[in-house]
Amino acid sequence: MNLNKTQKKQIKGNFYHLIDQYPKLKKLTELLEQLEGVGNQEMISQCNDEIGESLFGFGEFDAALSHFKEQQSSYQAKDDIEKDYYFRIKIAKTLFQKGFTEAALDKLFEVLAFNSEELNAYAHNYLALICINQGEMIKGESYLLRSIEVHTRFAKKERLSENKIVRGKYHQIEGDYVRALQYFNESLLLSRSVENSYLESYLLMSCAELFMEINHFKEATRIYRDAFHIADKEQYTFIYIKSRIGFGESLMKDGNTFLAQQILKETTSLSKDKKYHNLQLQSLEGLQACYRKEGLIKQSKENHRLIEALMLKIKFEKESVVVDIIEEKEKELKALLVKQRALVEQQKDMDQLRYVLAHDLKEPLRNIGNYAGLIRKRYKDAIGQDGADYVDIINQATKKLDNLMTGLLSYLTVGVLEVNFEQLNTNTLLFDAIRGIENLIGKSQANIELNAPEYIYADASSIKEVFSELLLNSIKFAKKDVPPIIKINFETTKEKTIFKIEDNGIGIENAYLEKIKKLFYRLDRTSDDSSIGLGLAKCKKIIQLHGGTIDIQSEYREGTTVVFSLNNYK
Repeated sequence: MNLNKTQKKQIKGNFYHLIDQYPKLKKLTELLEQLEGVGNQEMISQCNDEIGESLFGFGEFDAALSHFKEQQSSYQAKDDIEKDYYFRIKIAKTLFQKGFTEAALDKLFEVLAFNSEELNAYAHNYLALICINQGEMIKGESYLLRSIEVHTRFAKKERLSENKIVRGKYHQIEGDYVRALQYFNESLLLSRSVENSYLESYLLMSCAELFMEINHFKEATRIYRDAFHIADKEQYTFIYIKSRIGFGESLMKDGNTFLAQQILKETTSLSKDKKYHNLQLQSLEGLQACYRKEGLIKQSKENHRLIEALMLKIKFEKESVVVDIIEEKEKELKALLVKQRALVEQQKDMDQLRYVLAHDLKEPLRNIGNYAGLIRKRYKDAIGQDGADYVDIINQATKKLDNLMTGLLSYLTVGVLEVNFEQLNTNTLLFDAIRGIENLIGKSQANIELNAPEYIYADASSIKEVFSELLLNSIKFAKKDVPPIIKINFETTKEKTIFKIEDNGIGIENAYLEKIKKLFYRLDRTSDDSSIGLGLAKCKKIIQLHGGTIDIQSEYREGTTVVFSLNNYK
């Protein structure tokens, strides 16, 4: 498919002018256009991600930043919060690459406010890198360890490769070159296993920089050559130029000043584009070292003037970008104010709805039930048995509707009434929850095994309700003639307390695992009990209010495990 200029402009992202320059980018944009035609959102997201990463790899950082911002805004407009925050990380890493550390940190801390373990881990890796580069080693290591733990658990090879790069940088700064090289090599193997040539070339360059630092110039020269060969083949211009500069500097350090000058002159020419001005400065500084070593005074003076002029240009460019960032923040603030006003109006509507549920609807419902009872009592001879049965159906429907409204009102009240977070004795809380359903426990002969932390930080009444609801579900969905065995266990991290509630019940088929967390969804619709399908939805809302997540793992006929987390507030 050959794209004309108009078609290129229709493709998402402000990078259409680069398409003919990069064959890989052209293929991706053609694929994106096809995917948008069929509306495959998941594939569109992956394709947009790869386009942005390709632009980043090609060294087109401004285009990559523009593309990532456009995707973030697009998913924000669709209320796809996970994708919105995912692309915020991409924006942060591009800002960091461009040298705007504070703006990158702002974006990463925005991501940490979103409750996603995997995205938080991804953000933690870049926070670790920034902290380590700034010399905040303890804080950087703390972020890094959190990221590694999650990515190891999720078996994310690419993310683990990035983790090992940061760990290698940490040990390099600490002066432990053996361990730094070990982590770089481990990361290199991982990047090759997932065929990520950008990471491979970046890692080779990092290894070469380490060898330069310990004065092993011949080894550095060899590895730089490998790095820029891969970068040249894949069109990773930034890595190619940076590796060639390192190659020239290693040649100079090894005594081959003449060849070093030729290489550094070439890289100075290659990096004239505005987006590579920092690399051009590095090239000129490398040349300056060559001229001084050779005693070339005239060339050194001329080169020094070029360095000073370029430094002024870079300073001006940075100031103009800072102005752009401030303007963007002002737009975001205005958008937040608009959202805040909308939320205030939404809250007024919710207050009105709660009032209607509690008063306006309950009263006529009670009247229906009362008058149905009177009809059955006073006119039983006139209506006969069929009429009495119909009245009973009206009564049952009235009670069910009353239960539904009571449950819905309870659900809508979560987070509205004052929530009091405090240190609670977990065993006392659990015993209170068990005491409230002890009749059911006795009838079912349920056996509850407790292994709980000494304390948790939570709102007592709402978290007790979560435990009660989950215990009730385990009893309700027990196997016929098999006493329920319910095990409550926990584990803790620095930030979370994670509870696991396991049972030996009938389990849940995969098709229903997501549905049961929705409002009014009941697995057992033939039951006569008063359940209206709000229990798990309410539990989810309470847990989210506590800054945690809830997940259900189950196999049909093999039992169910509910896992939920609570923040460890300090």
